[in-house]
Amino acid sequence: MRALSFPFALFAVVGMSVAIGCKKEGYYFIHRHEIAPQGWYYDSTARFAFRIEDTARIFNLWLDVEHSPQYAWQNLYVQIRSYLPSGKIDTQVLSLELADATGRWQGQQRGKIIHAPILLQDSFYFNDTGRYRIEIDQHMRINPVRDVRALQLRLEEVHPPQKTTIYKSERTKR
Repeated sequence: MRALSFPFALFAVVGMSVAIGCKKEGYYFIHRHEIAPQGWYYDSTARFAFRIEDTARIFNLWLDVEHSPQYAWQNLYVQIRSYLPSGKIDTQVLSLELADATGRWQGQQRGKIIHAPILLQDSFYFNDTGRYRIEIDQHMRINPVRDVRALQLRLEEVHPPQKTTIYKSERTKR
């Protein structure tokens, strides 16, 4: 019986260390959704859920898209559904720009993966406390979309700056 408790304790400590180490500083919520190697099908919804306990906090909402250089388009159309604690559902279709007009990829390329962080919403707060759920579907004209590897949703807490500088306009009156 004693021999079983040491490995279990070691596993628990290592597991907790990994869990704590994986939470990146500054992020209130971060979750990665892997896309199947066969492609992203219409019915393969990326789901993210989190709780908000304090409506005074200010956040930025990021969606990181990981894709290969073989991705065939400049953008990726997605449908985003936000389920609010009140029961309301907000739905919108967005075009996520993955390349500029010349075809140069946005984001950083590391090996065979391009990591494109996309700011969905900046400096906002939640109106209600409770559970929020965000679902993302691919909304392209083809099924499946190939060469998209993963989506990662990040809710970044925005801390007010230590010192605020106010710039005054130097417009002249006419």
